[in-house]
Amino acid sequence: MRGYRQRSLRTRIAVGVFGGLAVLITVFGLLALRAISLSTSFALEERLRLAEISADAVDDLIDHTAQQLERTAAFAATWASEEQERQVAHVYDLLTEFERIARFGPEGDLLWEVPRPTEDARWAFGDDPAVRDAFGRLETSIVAPARGEE
Repeated sequence: MRGYRQRSLRTRIAVGVFGGLAVLITVFGLLALRAISLSTSFALEERLRLAEISADAVDDLIDHTAQQLERTAAFAATWASEEQERQVAHVYDLLTEFERIARFGPEGDLLWEVPRPTEDARWAFGDDPAVRDAFGRLETSIVAPARGEE
């Protein structure tokens, strides 16, 4: 204590001011770090909520599309086989959600597809693993076949 009193008033004031500034800077620095942490947490929670909402919307769309396809298949099954392709073409135009609708026989042979493809746009459905897996199921299946080479 004695050494402190022997210092000049200017030195004591400078030490006091620097000490006060150090405390203030430390307090404000900690507050800034806390604000940044809260802001980051809030942004991440907001992104998580947005991802959950998007996932729910996609799930709803897939469910809706599956229901449409099942209703179309059930509706088409009530027609005579020569009428099915023509009627499904009308349904296809109304739905506008599918790239194509194809009907396969029990052995996996393609009976018809809507819209009718051109020769250069032919798609080898039977060679696709996802389509082959769907043949083993009894229920209507929505399949996204691979496009082009794997």
